[in-house]
Amino acid sequence: MSPDEFWAVVDRVAGPDPAAAADALTGELQAMPVEQIVAYEKQFTAQMARANTFLHRAAAETIMGYTSQDVFVSFRTWVLYQGREVFDAFVADPDSLAGRGPTDDEQIGASETLELAPIEAWQAKTGRDPSSAGSGAADGGSVYEDPMGTPVDRALLAARFPRLTAAYVGGAPSNGPAPIRTR
Repeated sequence: MSPDEFWAVVDRVAGPDPAAAADALTGELQAMPVEQIVAYEKQFTAQMARANTFLHRAAAETIMGYTSQDVFVSFRTWVLYQGREVFDAFVADPDSLAGRGPTDDEQIGASETLELAPIEAWQAKTGRDPSSAGSGAADGGSVYEDPMGTPVDRALLAARFPRLTAAYVGGAPSNGPAPIRTR
């Protein structure tokens, strides 16, 4: 599956409500042959890697305070399922998410259904356990890899992300995740 084919699917299901997007994505995936589902999952992993940097994690932390790796994965998943235009802009400049970002924590938490949809669709079509050796499930890498690059000094978040800082209340990274609140 080419990046353009992947993004065509994402753009058809994109939206701020992860549950609605997951329902639409499940329908799209169930209509695909098994090989295309595997290719979709590999492309998902490749696209997610583009935003797996300390800079992008710092943007997430500007919005929510401390962000664990699993919350950062859900955050990137939510951004990806806003569509290609939003995701590409976020990859190029994380501060571009101001005005287009999440409005509450539930959007981020519910995004896990989008992350798991390809594996669940594959399992439903094949009847096989995706974690079994030689199952044929996608093994294109992990979205849980450590971020690339250099960590961003948390004291500099407001200066690095002025639009996100103006748009979100954020939280002190040392206090753990904060509820997502817009200003």
